[in-house]
Amino acid sequence: MKEIGKQEIRVISHIILVTAVAFFSLVLIVLNLYKEWDNWTIPLLVAAPLVCLGMHVLRKPDEILRVYFYSTILFLEIFYYMVHADYLYDGIPLIMLTLAFLAMTREVPLLWVCISVGILGFFVRIAEFISETDSLLSVSDLIKCAWNIFLVIATGMAITKMLRTSDETQLSLKEKFQAMEQDTKRADIFLANVSNEIRMPVDEVIGLSDSAYGLETDERVKEKLGRISYIGHKVAEQIGDILDYSELEMNRVSVSFEEYRLSDILDDLVKELKLFKRDDIELVIDVDPRLPAVLKTDIVKLKRVLWHVILNAIKYTEEGGVYVRISFTKQEYGLNLIIDVEDTGIGMDETELERIYERFYRSEGGKAAIVTGLGLGMSIVLGFVIAMEGFINIKSAPGKGTHVHITLPQEIVDPSHCMIVPKASELEIGGYLQFEKFRSPYVREYYNSMMRNLREGLGVSFYRVDKPEDLYRLWERHSLTHLIVGEVQYEADTEYMDELSHELTLIILCNDDFKVSEGSEAVLLRKPFYCFPVTKILNGYTGDKKDTAALSAAPLQREEKETGGEASDETFEALRKAGIDPEKGLEWCMDDREVYTAVLQECALDAKNKKAELEKFYAAGDWENFMIRIHGIKSSAKTIGASEISERAKRLEKAAEEKDEAFLKEHYPKFLPDYIRLTDMIREVCGEAEEEGEDF
Repeated sequence: MKEIGKQEIRVISHIILVTAVAFFSLVLIVLNLYKEWDNWTIPLLVAAPLVCLGMHVLRKPDEILRVYFYSTILFLEIFYYMVHADYLYDGIPLIMLTLAFLAMTREVPLLWVCISVGILGFFVRIAEFISETDSLLSVSDLIKCAWNIFLVIATGMAITKMLRTSDETQLSLKEKFQAMEQDTKRADIFLANVSNEIRMPVDEVIGLSDSAYGLETDERVKEKLGRISYIGHKVAEQIGDILDYSELEMNRVSVSFEEYRLSDILDDLVKELKLFKRDDIELVIDVDPRLPAVLKTDIVKLKRVLWHVILNAIKYTEEGGVYVRISFTKQEYGLNLIIDVEDTGIGMDETELERIYERFYRSEGGKAAIVTGLGLGMSIVLGFVIAMEGFINIKSAPGKGTHVHITLPQEIVDPSHCMIVPKASELEIGGYLQFEKFRSPYVREYYNSMMRNLREGLGVSFYRVDKPEDLYRLWERHSLTHLIVGEVQYEADTEYMDELSHELTLIILCNDDFKVSEGSEAVLLRKPFYCFPVTKILNGYTGDKKDTAALSAAPLQREEKETGGEASDETFEALRKAGIDPEKGLEWCMDDREVYTAVLQECALDAKNKKAELEKFYAAGDWENFMIRIHGIKSSAKTIGASEISERAKRLEKAAEEKDEAFLKEHYPKFLPDYIRLTDMIREVCGEAEEEGEDF
């Protein structure tokens, strides 16, 4: 910012000098014509400002050369005026004014040239005066001359001192600013390291509580375990925000392009968002079925963008709902992924809209007073959207909700549709959904829009009714293959609904704690209502029936791993041969073998991403981000009992902190293959970890 300020002052000084040349040239032309000094100088006085103006417009030659050229013209004109002035002291105010102009250029030599030229002109004029009057100056005139010369020199010295003091102050401030930047950078690195260090035990707390939840039968204990899991996930979310913030603050944001399916991202998001969404808030996720099946972008950043804008909408919505619409527009480079998130929340005024991207800013109105969080969400969203070369626009008004519109460029990998129902023409779908029960007309429109877009995108026949008698007529007149009903409609006539479940695919849209009666063949579609699970059901997925209620009630309960449970003694022996001490790992997991096995699998699952990031940062010489990633490996290796790998990672971390490239280039190429071999061995003996998200 200081450099920008200096540049602006220098530009202004150029303009002032060119203007001064033009104005003074005009004055001298008038004086020449009026007093008939030297008419031959008039063409030169006309040419001088024109040449200066041309140089200023063309920005040629160099900036400093132009300043010296403008100043030289001024010096010549001042000398000319002082030699011809009628009154002996006329030129002194002009010299002092010129010194003020030259001070803006910050060129000290020009000040003293101006003073020298002025004093020289002054003495020449005195000599002419003595010659014209043929008499010496009086004592009074001598004192006046000395006083004027003193004023000019004193002014020059004062301006010189001021400029030097200013330069020293700016240099001191620059050094302090650089020191602050270094302190901030070290603080950001420390923050990232601390966050990474905390993340592992937090993940273990979540894992332990979720595992215990699945085994516990006492409802009161299960409620407490669910609360522990919920708090753990809130802490994990805030740790993620801190890491993202640190990445942006250190200006180390890098974009990694990977292939992905939107359904995978949304499945994970929905599962995580359930922890933060109240049952009385409706969440509707509407995706254009014609969106290409496989795209390419930075998956982590896309998920974080979606997470923050949807979570913000949920947090600041007191009643009503949140509508997420994901569509696209085709482009030469692929497509623009369009994300629209609307809510019926408290909204924002113009002041809040202007501050929404400020870090640590949180709205203070309405329900926001009890909303938790660090206030980093939207600043992270803005940073990631810019990094992915997209743009974001937000519209809002107090009491009228908020609409976030995001556009992100994407590459197309597989152009086939993300949702396809091969036998769409054979399906007839009924919907017994009473959207009128929602007080907010916007929520009713959210559901209607989703059903309409799904019907048009998939090409299926869909009929919606909202009264029991209309449902009976619909069943009589059409050969329905599927019927979607709400849990209220199911409970209003359970016997009839259970009969229908044997005749067609009955889909019940319900909350997590809902259960169907014994013998029902209904498929439970847990809220939020969104398109991908509906499409999977239309393609034949029947899912878990009433048994899904207990599973869905657990906050992000971990699925049982493919290993079938805890590690065996043979597995532990294989780990020891690979250099892992299982006993140390078990200490971190409270001697729970099943949890320890899950931690091993997660460590191995994460190795691929860490390898890609490490290689990218190593190749770019980005030792700060390299240090953060290697720190994560050090911590996870220590947790599973891989002390040797952890110690080697620790040495690499220290070398990265000290930017010891020689050490890094010698030891890192040997470290990475050993780390990958270790994680490959873990996968071999412990099995693959399943990724989070419902597997339909």
